[in-house]
Order: sequence, then structure tokens, then C-alpha cells
Amino acid sequence: MSDKLPTLLTVDSHLSGVRFSRRVYLPRITGTLLCSLFIASVLVTKTTPFWVWMLLFLNAFVWPHLAYYFSRRSIDPMRFERGNLLADVVFGGFWIGMMGLNVLPSVIIIAMVGMNSMAGGGIRLFIQGVSLQLLSAALVAGLNAHRIDLVTTPTQLYACLPMLVIIRLRLGM
Repeated sequence: MSDKLPTLLTVDSHLSGVRFSRRVYLPRITGTLLCSLFIASVLVTKTTPFWVWMLLFLNAFVWPHLAYYFSRRSIDPMRFERGNLLADVVFGGFWIGMMGLNVLPSVIIIAMVGMNSMAGGGIRLFIQGVSLQLLSAALVAGLNAHRIDLVTTPTQLYACLPMLVIIRLRLGM
């Protein structure tokens, strides 16, 4: 009987991780798509190289599916998904830096990935996430040829509204 206990715990842990990955999948798709709207609204006002637009496309339309695919097939899906959450944080920091720290879109990204980190791994993952996000944002902003531009235009504000409304409604459900 005691020989089967570790196997049962491992199977239960694996299934729990797969369920966690499944719960994160749709919000990640929604979040990356909605973020891409306001990120694009900022990038279009700057001289943005083609590779950055391609990275935005990959982040919005490919990353959520890759994260889910590899997490589900991982030996430890829960741990892998927490790593995916940290990757989300780094992506967020990258976009904050690319946007020149534009205030409203940056605050939304910080809040969204911070909320995901807190929900996915508690205060420890949240602190790791905030640290990684600040580091990646500072690195990209420092290396980026764009000037720091804190001002959010009305068009950028309107592009942020779907994220502010849809995510809040989704949380309420």
C-alpha cells in the first residue's frame, strides 16, 4: 500500500498542474490579445522595426498556445506553468520598455501580470515577477532608441479600455 502512495500523489500532482494550465490558458489568450491592442497603439506612434511587430504578433497569437502545449506535456505542469507566468512578466517588461514607459499601458501591464503572478504562485511569485518585470523594462528602455514618453494619448487610452472592461467582467464571472 505504501508503495502506491507516491505514485498516486505524483499522478494527482500532475493532474492538478494540468488543470492549472487549463485555467490559465483562456485568460492568457484574452490578456495577450487585449494587450496587443494598446501596445500597438503606442508602437504605431514610434519608429518601430519590423521584428518588433513580428514579436508582438508572436506574443499575442502564438505564445499562449505554446505555453499551454508545453505546460500540459511537462513532467511537472504546475512548475512549468509558473515558469510561463514568469515569461509573461518578462514579455510585459519588454513591452513596457518598448513603449517608452507610456503610463497607462504600462500600469495596466504591471497590474495584469502582477495579478496573474499573485494568483498563480502567491507573494513569492509576485515578488519574483515584479523584480523581473522591472529589470526587463529597464533593460529594454535603456537599450531602446525611443525616448521615454510617459504621456498617454486619447487614442492609446481608448485602446486600453477593452482590457480594463473585459478583464474586469471576466474576473466577475
